[in-house]
Amino acid sequence: MSLSGSNGNNRLSSLPRERLIDRAANAIKDYIIANGLRANDRLPSEGDLAQRLSVSRNVVRQALSSLEAIGIVRTEHGRGTFVAEFGAATNVLQHLAFWLDIDRLDQRSYFETRLAFESGVLSLVMERATDADLDRLDAIVDAMETEVGDAYWSHHDAFHLALLETTGNQFLASLGIILYRFFWGLASQAPNVRQVHTHDLSHGHRTLVDGLRKRDPSLIPKLIAAHLGHAGGEGGC
Repeated sequence: MSLSGSNGNNRLSSLPRERLIDRAANAIKDYIIANGLRANDRLPSEGDLAQRLSVSRNVVRQALSSLEAIGIVRTEHGRGTFVAEFGAATNVLQHLAFWLDIDRLDQRSYFETRLAFESGVLSLVMERATDADLDRLDAIVDAMETEVGDAYWSHHDAFHLALLETTGNQFLASLGIILYRFFWGLASQAPNVRQVHTHDLSHGHRTLVDGLRKRDPSLIPKLIAAHLGHAGGEGGC
């Protein structure tokens, strides 16, 4: 199907179905972040999402399936779709776990891997984030500092989702979410990786946002070290 003017010129090709599903999935992710939804919060129904996005329910269903595969949402038959809990197991994560030997991960390898990936993320955030974007990250850290238990980790999860979205690169954000939910979350709990208290994590995230406001790329290695909960680059997620 395509649209054209009365003279047959300026034809617009129909949007490929795969791209439409990806765009729907990105719109749903944006909705979750913009509305500050936390783990176990319910999303609008498939019908409601389809109407808001002007797509079919089948497109919404497939978009939700793709988000469920990377642990963003979970669907309960007869109840609806909910924001997934941090670190929720998915088929994608189970396949990754098969190939990665987390038990042999040491502190140095963990930090170097985080540094290699997050340097690029933070460079884009420094370049593209608006003051409003950074204010939103600060507000999430405010919420982290007042919560404990599951509520704390829900805000922590929201921080990383918002940080990745701020890069303005949807592919990078989607890849980052997979890494965040599996590798960073699981690897930070590995036996040979130092565990960090939530208070230190909150402080590290605050330091990170303050550093991003300076827009100085030379600070990135130190910001990542602080982000991970230790001045020497140890622990955290």
